[in-house]
Amino acid sequence: MKVLFFMRSTVYVRNFESTLRTLASRGHRVHVVANPHLPESNDLMARVCRECPEITHSPAPEVPFTAWALLGLELRRAVDYLRYLEPAYADAPKLRLRAERGAPAFVTAVLRRPLVGSPVGRRLLARVLRWCDRAVPRNPAIDAFVASHDPDLVLVTPLVEPGSPQAEYLRSARAAGVRTGLCVYSWDNLTNKGLIHDPLDVVAVWNDAMTREAVELHHVPRGRVVVTGAAAYDHWFGWRPRHDREAFCACVGLPADRPYLLYLCSSQFIAPDEVPFVRRWIAELRAASPILRDASVLVRLHPQNTEQWQAADLDAERVAIWPRAGANPMDTDSRSDYFDSIYHSAAVVGVNTSAQIESAIVGRGVHTLLAPEFRETQAGTLHFQHICGATDGLLHVAGSLAEHAAQLEAAIRGEGDPDRCRRFVETFVRPEGWDAPATPKLVAALEGVAARGRRRPDRGVWWGPLVRPVLHRAAVRLARTEQARKEKAASQERLKEQRERVRGQRRAGLLAAKQRALAEREQRKQQEQARREAERQAREAFEARAYEHYLEVRAWARRMRDAEDLAAVSLSDAERRVIAAIAPLWDATPRTVAALRQQAEPVSGVRPSDYASRDGALAPRLKRAVGFLRKQVGSELFVHEPPELGGFGFNEQGALYNEDTAQFFNVLVALQDAAVLPAFRGNTARRLVWDIGGGWGGFAYQFKRVCPNVTYLITGTPEMFLLSSVYLRSLFPQACCRFYDGASVDRLWRDWERVDFVFAPELALDVLRPPRVDLTLDLMTLRTMGQRRACLHVRRSFEFGSRFFYTLLDGAGEAAGAGEAAGAIDAGRVVNAIERFYWPHPVPQRRDPKLTAAGDGHGLPDPALAHLVGWRRLRV
Repeated sequence: MKVLFFMRSTVYVRNFESTLRTLASRGHRVHVVANPHLPESNDLMARVCRECPEITHSPAPEVPFTAWALLGLELRRAVDYLRYLEPAYADAPKLRLRAERGAPAFVTAVLRRPLVGSPVGRRLLARVLRWCDRAVPRNPAIDAFVASHDPDLVLVTPLVEPGSPQAEYLRSARAAGVRTGLCVYSWDNLTNKGLIHDPLDVVAVWNDAMTREAVELHHVPRGRVVVTGAAAYDHWFGWRPRHDREAFCACVGLPADRPYLLYLCSSQFIAPDEVPFVRRWIAELRAASPILRDASVLVRLHPQNTEQWQAADLDAERVAIWPRAGANPMDTDSRSDYFDSIYHSAAVVGVNTSAQIESAIVGRGVHTLLAPEFRETQAGTLHFQHICGATDGLLHVAGSLAEHAAQLEAAIRGEGDPDRCRRFVETFVRPEGWDAPATPKLVAALEGVAARGRRRPDRGVWWGPLVRPVLHRAAVRLARTEQARKEKAASQERLKEQRERVRGQRRAGLLAAKQRALAEREQRKQQEQARREAERQAREAFEARAYEHYLEVRAWARRMRDAEDLAAVSLSDAERRVIAAIAPLWDATPRTVAALRQQAEPVSGVRPSDYASRDGALAPRLKRAVGFLRKQVGSELFVHEPPELGGFGFNEQGALYNEDTAQFFNVLVALQDAAVLPAFRGNTARRLVWDIGGGWGGFAYQFKRVCPNVTYLITGTPEMFLLSSVYLRSLFPQACCRFYDGASVDRLWRDWERVDFVFAPELALDVLRPPRVDLTLDLMTLRTMGQRRACLHVRRSFEFGSRFFYTLLDGAGEAAGAGEAAGAIDAGRVVNAIERFYWPHPVPQRRDPKLTAAGDGHGLPDPALAHLVGWRRLRV
């Protein structure tokens, strides 16, 4: 037997693979005529042909466009539309609307007339349209194509598309006396598609319900309808899972220790906007009960409705969309994945899809919720009634979410009717019994039709030639209209393409600019990350070196503190308080050293916490005071607080400053006003400066920045060097630093012009022999000492030959604990001690009159005593 099987595309091969293979195994030759479509369906067609040499394949013949073919198509579309106006489709508005969109304009126009639009008028109109369609001549090209294959049987599927384009194949076959048959493709084809317009020798349906549809809706004679069962599903009856449950759950990304519900998506027509429904369905179910809240959800996409899911994010735990791109089960791997997803589930949920029937074959309970958004594609479709019957139906139908949740809970607990699925399958899928496959019965029915031999050729109605002249004029007008429509559509398409091309170029330009911007942003981001990483590494290296400096300085300071010839001096109470406050620095950690600057509060009285916010009076007062001085003398003498080692302050254009910064700026300005500082700046001879006490090292840092060509000597108690020496060594990593060593005093000053900093304990003053001293600095250190020690420092300055002696007498020093404490002396006695060896020259402090009037709290009552510079006397 030679079979010529017309399919609309290779997609339809899926449901007839077993039929094709069985026909081939029984020695029949089958030629499949189907246009290529999806890659997976094309592969299936090629695989069947490769494995069964009796099966061949070709695309549909290229038939020239004719006015007759267009007329026949439009006439059949008109008849198809009229069926949806019948009472059977009164509750199917979406089906009726879809048919109306494809209906010819002439039929919708004529139906607006009162008599024609009545039930009787519609029936008469349908009969006239059928007569006209029967009078349309056959297409000679299709006649020749059928004759070239000389088949014994011509089969078609699905045939019932709007306008039934495949009807022309049947007419050519019947004209040649070839037997014809329709293999109904799916369970919904006879109710929500077009009509069967031509006589057939056999119509193969699945079950008795579809038999009634063929007879009552399509007027097929009962004797020509054969119930075979659903051959498309035969392979599922013997299928077994490929993975166990644990392996499958791991594959899809769900926990194996919890049950999961399988949601099977529907087609684009049934559920055009399914994502919001699924998202709401999951949320409401999980809020309904603890059992459903703990259950996972697996969503499987419909293979022809995946686009809406590509960017979907259900935003819920234990929910997987798999496969993410969707899959049509046409080979062993995809079918195994599909079967396993059903087999391992606790229950299946869907709107209206053939996958619900396949779930019944696997044996899983199938549920649906009558949602308002799907009313027209559930109750509004005739085929949905097949699976939701109260007695022999498949679905557990719920009218509310509460009912739906209760049904799913029962399914998860293993309750319910275990035979429900089997009863439905034996009624709808395999009406001959569970163990009776449909494919052999379908093949036997086809063989029986072909065995009847050729039929009398059906060359059309005898009166066809009589009415064709009239029909031809209508066909020509229709063809012209169609041609004009096509030309207009082509023009609009060209215009659309042109606009799209312009938009595309514009988008491409914008995209290129965006990509460049993104690339530049990414480059900047990478550069910023690299910069931050480099800064982090540099900071870590800096802090590591700072801690190394600390360890070296600490070891030296301990030796100085413990040396027998450097016994503890007589300290004032103010000095003892400061030393006690910084005593923890003897056991400092790397983190403490990394924030060393913030340990200087006991020395300077400046608190880092005051600079956490600009709220309050401090920020504007400091900004005004510094701004006033910078306007007066410029910014050359202004040195910002370095951020290293925990530097802090208000940030002004990326630079820090605080009260210490402002105070040191004042001192430098005073030295400039006293005509002392110019000799220490520029390319002059190397100078030596002695800083009594040294504080925490902040002023030494600023002075060295302003006057780099100096050697800076600091003397003080060993504890203070834990601040000043570590700070200066870390911030001047290339500086040459020397530390007093009682065993080699002479080496301390060897090549002193190349030395940047010299550190010596106070009790070494008697043995220190600096080669020269050009300036002695006292930033309120003498006021914290007793009278004898203060006079000793002034005398040693004179003996060292220091030309200038500077002392700061500003009242702000009292914030550092420098008040009239026991053992300390007042500012007047400091001046008296200086006057013995130096000519005193008060330097008025530059002060903003507005700040002074506002009472900023800084400075002595007499501004003339703020700074004092002594010139060395010739004789004492």
